[in-house]
Amino acid sequence: MISIVLRNINDKFKPIPNFKIHVGLDGCIFLDKIEKLINDGNSVFVMVPIRLGLDSIQPAYLHQVKCLFEIPENVGIAGGKDHMALYFVGTEDINNPKSGLFYLDPHLI
Repeated sequence: MISIVLRNINDKFKPIPNFKIHVGLDGCIFLDKIEKLINDGNSVFVMVPIRLGLDSIQPAYLHQVKCLFEIPENVGIAGGKDHMALYFVGTEDINNPKSGLFYLDPHLI
């Protein structure tokens, strides 16, 4: 998983002082672990690797994914499938079930 690779690189080389990456490996976020990192004087980047479908995002998850973009600290969602990566940066209309997500193709940026 890329999230583990990024965390390990950050831990080994420390390119940014007082910056930690926390990876919720089981899809859960434990606030006590994050609070400990923050209380130690670190900025914390939280990554939660999770699969929301095989070929496409399941409709049951779409509203919850859109709600993530209401969080001001959200920096986006990396996703995609084999040979196609996307970086989701926002939503068109959180209340419209037919609206989609805005994304960038990191291969063209």
